Amino acid sequence: MGRVHLERLVVARLVVAWVELARVELARLVVARPGLGMSMTAGAGRATTPRAAQRIWLGCAPVAAPLLAATALWGPRSASWTQLWQAAALAAVVAVCERWVSITVRTGTQSHSLTLSEAPLLIGLFLLPVPLLVGARIAGMVVANQVLRRQEGYKTALNVTQTWTETLIAAGLTAVVTGLALGVHVELLVAAAVVGLVVNIVGVVFMTVAVSSTAGHLVLGPARRAVWTGLVPAITSALVGAAAVALWAVSPVLVLAPAMLSVVLTVAYRSWLELVEANASHARLLTFTKAVAAAGDLDATIDTIVQETRTLLSPRHVAVRLPTSSDESAAWVGVDAATAAELDLLLEHEGNDGATVPPADEETLFVPLDTGWIAVSLERDSIRPHDRRTVGMLATHATVVVQNIRSADSLRDQAAEARHRANHDALTGLPNRQSLLTAIVEADLRGRAFGVLLLDLNDFKKVNDALGHHAGDQVLTELTRRVAPIAEDVRVFARLGGDEFAAVVEGDVSRCTLVAERLHLLIGRTTSVDGYDVATSASIGVALAPEHGSDPSTLLKHAELAMYGAKQRGCGTHVYGIESGGRALRDLKVSSGFRMALDRGEIDVVFQPIIDLESGRVAAVEALTRWSHPELGVIRPDEFIAAAEQNGMVTDLTRHVLHASLQWQRLWAAAGIDLQVAVNISARSLVDDQLADMVCSALSRHRVPANRLTLELTESSVVSDPSITIATLRRLRALGVRLAVDDFGTGYSSLAYLRELPVDEVKIDKSFVIPLVEELHTPPLLSGIINLCREMGFELVGEGIENATVQRKLTDMGCSRGQGFHIARPMDGADLLDWQARWRDDRHLSIVL
Repeated sequence: MGRVHLERLVVARLVVAWVELARVELARLVVARPGLGMSMTAGAGRATTPRAAQRIWLGCAPVAAPLLAATALWGPRSASWTQLWQAAALAAVVAVCERWVSITVRTGTQSHSLTLSEAPLLIGLFLLPVPLLVGARIAGMVVANQVLRRQEGYKTALNVTQTWTETLIAAGLTAVVTGLALGVHVELLVAAAVVGLVVNIVGVVFMTVAVSSTAGHLVLGPARRAVWTGLVPAITSALVGAAAVALWAVSPVLVLAPAMLSVVLTVAYRSWLELVEANASHARLLTFTKAVAAAGDLDATIDTIVQETRTLLSPRHVAVRLPTSSDESAAWVGVDAATAAELDLLLEHEGNDGATVPPADEETLFVPLDTGWIAVSLERDSIRPHDRRTVGMLATHATVVVQNIRSADSLRDQAAEARHRANHDALTGLPNRQSLLTAIVEADLRGRAFGVLLLDLNDFKKVNDALGHHAGDQVLTELTRRVAPIAEDVRVFARLGGDEFAAVVEGDVSRCTLVAERLHLLIGRTTSVDGYDVATSASIGVALAPEHGSDPSTLLKHAELAMYGAKQRGCGTHVYGIESGGRALRDLKVSSGFRMALDRGEIDVVFQPIIDLESGRVAAVEALTRWSHPELGVIRPDEFIAAAEQNGMVTDLTRHVLHASLQWQRLWAAAGIDLQVAVNISARSLVDDQLADMVCSALSRHRVPANRLTLELTESSVVSDPSITIATLRRLRALGVRLAVDDFGTGYSSLAYLRELPVDEVKIDKSFVIPLVEELHTPPLLSGIINLCREMGFELVGEGIENATVQRKLTDMGCSRGQGFHIARPMDGADLLDWQARWRDDRHLSIVL
């Protein structure tokens, strides 16, 4: 060819560069595999290790020597100024094609760049000497990779070696073709086909070298696919270039047609490619979401996010930092410790000017992931436009999955907590009654002997009353801690409520009593609460299965009856039996039935007359209570009053007796009999600061003068807490109510202390009066009490007058008033009117006689 043809060919080859762009894009769409003109960039899927980079350097070095020798031997060695600027232009075209006119294709975990290298190579073969062509292509490759792309050195070395090799082989084969004298057009077509074939084969060889170096072993799969799928696009590219050169030879204007067609195809293809990439990205994101959603728990989900992101983007690094609990210092998952430290430093300084930046060929994207982060490091020269959007979208999908998992975990935790609360005590954390019932049923199903222990703390209410319920809770918590070793030896140790606990123990009675003794030892130590040393003890009842029952309700009932027996005997532990069961069952019926009896008005109020011993006149009556149980018959007052105090109903009982007594007093006064009414006040009512208000309200309601009501207080209740009782007595005395000390002589008070109390009357206990029946002489103690009380101005009432002798002796000793069965038994309020009339008539008759 002449020089004119060569100049035209230079322009034609430049146009071929744009035609080649459409060809490469179409080839990628059809085959989606690296073909001719591929530039190798290995290691995108995982960081290329220093050992792999060393292998590539060592492989390129021995190849460079023969390539240099072959280039030096190739002539001519001189070039014109025209050839020099053409070489410079060719180098610029190579740099532009390598840097900007390329498409990144990923094969497995590797990335490769498809460039338009055939076009500048064909141009150079027809315009430049081989050494100058080699220099121009190498210069363009170095500028593109080192200056523009800042590629790692070993990659540039591999690309330069590939470019150098394919240039020499293509030049040699082209020289052979032109020497055959086939004609210009035939030579052009054959040379183009040879160039395309050489570039494709050399590219496949170097791709195999790169992939195998990174993997550490020979990898032929990508090479086989690239050979067959890249062959047709390579030949097509060569034919397009040949057609452009031929058209330029006829007329330069004709080259505009393929050039314009190339531009249109390029624009259309890129638009279509973006749509295809978007659809493919959505499909991959759907696969990603399904895989992540199916992972299960949070730890498995994090691992799946890492693996699926590697599959989706083939990044250099991918790591997830997502706290699995309240610990916000979670580690990065998916990378080693050194890389994790680099990611922490990058994240800490993200967006700061002074931040430590990643390597020049790498870009790390940080995307928020629920309460954590996902970090994706990509090679800068392999990042496609939609990769950043893909990272953000996969993070959004992953966030939704993580939030769903955490919501499900939260719901499971809430359900587990609800189940725990339903089966455990809130204060102590011990199993509750429901858990105990379940344990009894399970023990019964096993068919082995077992026992139920019911434990109740002795006098625990005093702790709550004296120190407050918070102190009681502290005691219960401490006792729970102490008895923790017992839980290892029993099926269950539960808190039933208040100060009541229970245990299910496998074994016979000896085993159960042994556990009970251990409980006594653990509980019976002093507990320090708010600076006070609180002594604790317990009463334990034992019921055995199957001797005492097998169902939970029967066993618990019998264990409770045995526990009451232990309290009454003060023996600590008691095993259920007929005797204990009968007595405890009676106590249980009395305690549980008292409230209902009081509500129904079944607690009767009767009155026992009190007379003036000198005149025989009826001076007052004492109100007494009676209860006839429908099953147990008549219940002694001391028995059901104790139940009332235990159930906290003694104030209700006092109110009932007070109103009934004042109502009868008002009725008797209307009938012409004006009597004082004495009502007993318990020790618990005496410490109630509302007692005075209750008495005042009752007096006002029944319109009874205060001096017609006498409140009888036991000696022990008066001296139990003087600071409170004296204040209450003074308030009652201020109302005008008379006060009396009942059962005097049975407590620990002295007459000196009694002198300080605002009382009007002292009732001598019947234990001092009854012996007067048999004693011939007056007991000195009784005589001393009567004389001292008279000297202090107290009204004296002797209790327990059983016959006329006792009545006469008390009268002779100076006791002013008396009561007892000799005078009258307790009677209904209506009967008192008849008795009063008979008593007055009998006394008048005795006076006449």
